Amino acid sequence: MLYHFAAMKNALVRHAAFLLLAASLSAAQGQNASSLKTEYVDDFAETCKHLDQLSQAVPANKYAWRPGAGVRSVGEVYVTSPTATSCSSP
Repeated sequence: MLYHFAAMKNALVRHAAFLLLAASLSAAQGQNASSLKTEYVDDFAETCKHLDQLSQAVPANKYAWRPGAGVRSVGEVYVTSPTATSCSSP
C-alpha cells in the first residue's frame, strides 16, 4: 500500500512539474498557456488510452513475468507508471 501511494505521489509531482515547465516555456515563447495545457491533456488522454488497451491485451497470467532478476514485472510496470496511476485526472 505504501509503495502504491509513493508511486501515485511521484506521478502527481511529475505532472505538476511538467505543467509548470509548460506554462513557463509558453510564456517565454509568447504562446497561449491554455493551448499548451490542452495539448498536454490531449496527449495524456491518448497515452492513457494506449496503456489501457495494452494492459487489456496482455493475458492475466503474464503480469508476473519479469525479463530478468531485479527487474520489475509487467504488472509492477503498469502499477508504477505515471500514466497508470493517474489516468483519471492528469
